[in-house]
Amino acid sequence: MELFQQSNELIDLGCYVDITAFPKGTAEPGIEADEAILQFIDKGVSLSQITVSSDGGGCLPVFDEQGNMIKMDRGSSSTLIETLSSLLSKGQSLETVLPLFTANVAKLLRFQGKGVIEKDADADLVVLNENNKISDVIGGGQWFVHEGKPVK
Repeated sequence: MELFQQSNELIDLGCYVDITAFPKGTAEPGIEADEAILQFIDKGVSLSQITVSSDGGGCLPVFDEQGNMIKMDRGSSSTLIETLSSLLSKGQSLETVLPLFTANVAKLLRFQGKGVIEKDADADLVVLNENNKISDVIGGGQWFVHEGKPVK
C-alpha cells in the first residue's frame, strides 16, 4: 500500500506512473491493478499520466507463506485484457480506461503512429467481442486473429 501512496504523490508532481497488471490474486501485499486504477479515477487524477503494463515474458517469482521462492513463473500479456475487461465490468467506459493501455503508453515511449486510430497511423487494432474478450487483431493492416482464431 505504501508504494501506491507514493505513486499518488508522484502523479501530484506531474510524473507518469505505471501500474503492472499482475495475474489476479498475486498483488499481495499491494492492490490489484484494476483497483488501483479505480482509486485513481475516484481521486480525480489526470489519467493521461497513468500507463498499464503486463511484464509479459518477464520473471514472476512465486513465494510461499514464509516468503521463500517456490518457483519461477513468467508474466503474461493476457493480464492486460483481463484488467481492461475487469474495469469495463465495473462500469468504467472504454473511452476512459483504454488510453491507459494504448495512447498513454505510446505517447510516453514516443512511439509515432501507435496507440491512436488516425490517418497515417500504423493500423494496429484489437477488437473486443460483447464479453470484452479479444475477437480480432490487426497489426500493420494485416489480420493476426480473425473471429477468435489465429490467422498469422
